[in-house]
Parts: sequence; structure tokens; C-alpha cells
Amino acid sequence: MSDQSSCPRLSDSPRSARRCPRAQALLALLPALLLCAPAGAGPVRASCPQVLRIGATRAALSGAALFYGPPERHMEQIGETAKGVWHLPVLQRLIAQEHEFLYLQCRYAGITATITVQIPRAARKCAVRGDAKPGARALCE
Repeated sequence: MSDQSSCPRLSDSPRSARRCPRAQALLALLPALLLCAPAGAGPVRASCPQVLRIGATRAALSGAALFYGPPERHMEQIGETAKGVWHLPVLQRLIAQEHEFLYLQCRYAGITATITVQIPRAARKCAVRGDAKPGARALCE
């Protein structure tokens, strides 16, 4: 007789699953799987692409600016910081009250094209390293 003969059908009661060896094995593994699973979905991140390709043109990230709302709607740019780091908790609370988001506008060397990245509400800070230099990095987490 195979394992399937003692396994319940979908129409059977949940109690009959106890007689199924495969169900018992899965139930025995469940606590171990839950302990090994990460507590969250991972870090919240938003970043600018390092390189922007438009046709045959390649441009390296040269910097980024933080905006209160979408830059294309001419929302207010948040001032530059001396160390290139913005701490977001207070800004996130204020902008959430207006049902908006913070945005990172990515700038690239030698071209006027930009990319705008919406920053997740759970992000706590944004940092721009190497601003105004090719090979810069811009990351919010």
C-alpha cells in the first residue's frame, strides 16, 4: 500500500491529515522553517542606477537630489547636506500626511536626462557618495 492510501482528500476533515505520512513530515518541519525564515522581507532600498544607457550613449551617475514629491511637478527640492546624507524619519511623517512620497532624482555625467526613483516610506536615510564625480553612488535604505 502506498503513502497516498492513508492521505486525506481535499473533502476530508483536517484531523484525517494526521494519518498522512507526508503531512506529518511537513508539519514536523514547520517550526524549523519558521525559525530559519527572515523576520522581514529584507532591507528597504531605493537606489540610482550606476550607469544610464540611452541608445549608444552611456553615462555614469554623477549625483542625486532629494525631492519632496515628484520633481516633474516642481515640488520642493530638499537642501543638500554637507556629508551627503539625509535622515528621513521626520520628512517621511510629514510627506505621508500629504499622501505624497519622497523622490531621488538621479543625475548623469554629460547628459541632461535624469531618472526619478520613489523612496519607500520605510526608508530611514538617503546617502550620496562621490557627488559630482563619475561613479557616484546614491542609495536610500
